[in-house]
Amino acid sequence: SSRSNKRAVANNSIPTKDSKRKAQDEYVEEEDGAITYTANLLGSRPRIMDVCIPRVAKNGAPGVEWKTYLQHGTDMDQTAPATSRMLNRFKVLQQRMNAADEAGATADNNNNNNAAAGNGNDNGHRNEQGQGNGQDNGRSTEEEVLKGGQLSNEVNTYAPPDDFGLLALQNRPPWWNHELQSFVLNFGGRVSLASVKNFQLCDPNDQEYIMLQFGRIQGRHAFTMDYNHPLTAIQAFAIAISSLQSKFSFP
Repeated sequence: SSRSNKRAVANNSIPTKDSKRKAQDEYVEEEDGAITYTANLLGSRPRIMDVCIPRVAKNGAPGVEWKTYLQHGTDMDQTAPATSRMLNRFKVLQQRMNAADEAGATADNNNNNNAAAGNGNDNGHRNEQGQGNGQDNGRSTEEEVLKGGQLSNEVNTYAPPDDFGLLALQNRPPWWNHELQSFVLNFGGRVSLASVKNFQLCDPNDQEYIMLQFGRIQGRHAFTMDYNHPLTAIQAFAIAISSLQSKFSFP
């Protein structure tokens, strides 16, 4: 039998770093979120899930601040792949939040030691701060974003917001039930079986507003998912699917 003749045609042009970067940026998928899992230091407690998504503007437009940051941000690692930019910024944001929590705890201890000092001396200062509120109501979403990102008209430079236009979320910590001898969460009757994959996602500063909950309801493969604003259906489903992966490599 005759063997078919197959020829490969080579491209004479040698790709450069700039051309590779340009091609990658043109065809890369847009990032809708980033998820990290961390083993709990206490060992017996469930793992910690950290999630970030682009922050939604007041008028409902998703990701305006994040897109503005991508366009103007100069503190990013430009050598990093476009698919990991959000994850890289999320890690920086987590470090800032942890540092702020530690500083807040130290400040609380100092305030407790000096609780009686200075009471009633800052009323005039508060009144001064209150002046001018509500003067920017007529501004557009873009103007609000640039204001949050400190785009100066004088020098025409962009300073990114502290959160890079991202909203950081975390799984709600469960509590120990002495009768059941296990960690539990209140799913409002939506989850019927215990599982390490069950979780509730919320803002760490507002754990009463559940943005996403996911849990087992029957057998090994039947789960239920409920989500709220500002998560989209795609974001919620992606986060839920990630929790089904039981084998993660923890740093």
